[in-house]
Amino acid sequence: MSTTPNSPTFPILARRYAIPIVLAAAAVAILQLLPPGPPQGNLAPTQLPSGITPVPVAGAPGRAMSGVQCGPGVRQVPWSAYAPSCVPAWHGYNGGATSPGVTTSTITVTYRKESSSDQASIASLVTSAMPNDKEFLADLHTYISFFNRTYELWGRKVVLKPFTATGNFLSEDQGLDQPQAQADAVTAKQLGAFADLTFPMFSSQMYEQYLAVQHIISLGSIYMPDSWLRQYYPYEYTIFPTGTQNNQATVNFICERMAGMKAIFAGTPRMRSRKRVFGLLIPDNPLYAADGNYIASRLASQCGVNFAARDNYALSVSQASQQASTAIAQMKAHGVTTIICGCDPLEPILFTSTATSEGYYPEWMFDWWLDPLMRRISPPQAKHSLVMDAGQWPSASQSEALKVFHLADHGGRPQEPYFALAYKMALELFSRLQAAGPDLTPQTFARGIYKIPPSITTKTSMGEFGPWRSGPYSFYPATSYQVGWWNPTAKSNLDGEKGAWQNCDGGKWYPYTKSSALAPLHTQPACFGR
Repeated sequence: MSTTPNSPTFPILARRYAIPIVLAAAAVAILQLLPPGPPQGNLAPTQLPSGITPVPVAGAPGRAMSGVQCGPGVRQVPWSAYAPSCVPAWHGYNGGATSPGVTTSTITVTYRKESSSDQASIASLVTSAMPNDKEFLADLHTYISFFNRTYELWGRKVVLKPFTATGNFLSEDQGLDQPQAQADAVTAKQLGAFADLTFPMFSSQMYEQYLAVQHIISLGSIYMPDSWLRQYYPYEYTIFPTGTQNNQATVNFICERMAGMKAIFAGTPRMRSRKRVFGLLIPDNPLYAADGNYIASRLASQCGVNFAARDNYALSVSQASQQASTAIAQMKAHGVTTIICGCDPLEPILFTSTATSEGYYPEWMFDWWLDPLMRRISPPQAKHSLVMDAGQWPSASQSEALKVFHLADHGGRPQEPYFALAYKMALELFSRLQAAGPDLTPQTFARGIYKIPPSITTKTSMGEFGPWRSGPYSFYPATSYQVGWWNPTAKSNLDGEKGAWQNCDGGKWYPYTKSSALAPLHTQPACFGR
């Protein structure tokens, strides 16, 4: 493994090669160099400007763009649990160029493609574990074309304009290439972007913030805290839980379902017979260290759990191997049975391989990485691993994303294994565009979510992405999460390969903020087939 500062290895694994819960390698330099966010927008609703044709009332009788016959409680499309309320097809004047990136007939959306040097670097590494820009864009185009025909966009259509990055997201993740990231955001602006749909793995915190400075909406942030999202309101959104949501879920689950009980999922009989002793591994930059502080203080105050050991490691390729040895030695010496790894996706590969070489087999609690990345974790450690905010990927028969793709492409198959994330981006974008109405601006886009009804849930299904509900500053509409366990022999619904996350507690969904919903309280979670 290269240890040069600009080596692609660390950032590739840390961003590309998973869906990390944190923005990998978001160095302190980023926070110091970037300009402040734009002023927060006004949440108050406004009247349509004079001259714009009024919109029909949601649920009013009439046929929608999708062909659905509207009525009370009917959704815009019949195939999504998350669609906005149906509106009869609208005809009239939409205000024309209501915002940069918007014309009478179009809404421009950009996509920053990885550079050829990035592609070459990645191709030399873990090719089987990563998404591909070309294939992801193809699937995204399929969804956008279909949604243009079925969602009410008030006389407009979404036009997707990809462009090749001049910046290197691998370097941006390390706090470098600031001028290039800024230039790429300017390119998006020059292409007329109202919004940007760059796949989050291929974006960076630096690029995201410069998009906001250019007043371009983005859905590409990954697990950033609510405070950061509010700073860049109304331009930043996410298709993943916010960092704040995830921290709350972690604390609640530990306190209500793990603390004070035996470490029954650990790898040795001796460890399984002991009550859990918790340790924390987390990067040392301010953003992530603050997450660690939040988790530590909340665990102590909520259920009296204190970390027996905590290692704040540096996001550094040159120090990675030594840090792994030091951290695992510390966890082992302090008798830690259960490691909370709020980590970037590279270091756990080294943490777990080091633990295996030391004959140390604790329980692990990871942040959500999709099945392909988890297969890179040391197998003897992976089979004792839990994951927050994820369970089993939906089967083909249960997948809304796959069903819609078949409708859009007349039974065709997606090109990219991560196609469901292309669907999720399109779903959030188009639902908010419809709800914004004809007077489309970043502010109406942000307020539109309030008009979208809660997702459809039944006794047997919470929908592919769990229950959704709108509210003030709704950066990510999901309200609940699952917990999963790693099964090295299970066939993945994501890519058909061996090794997949499975559901704990029968796939139950738990509210992020309501610890009492984790019933039965103070009982072990049902994971690993137990």
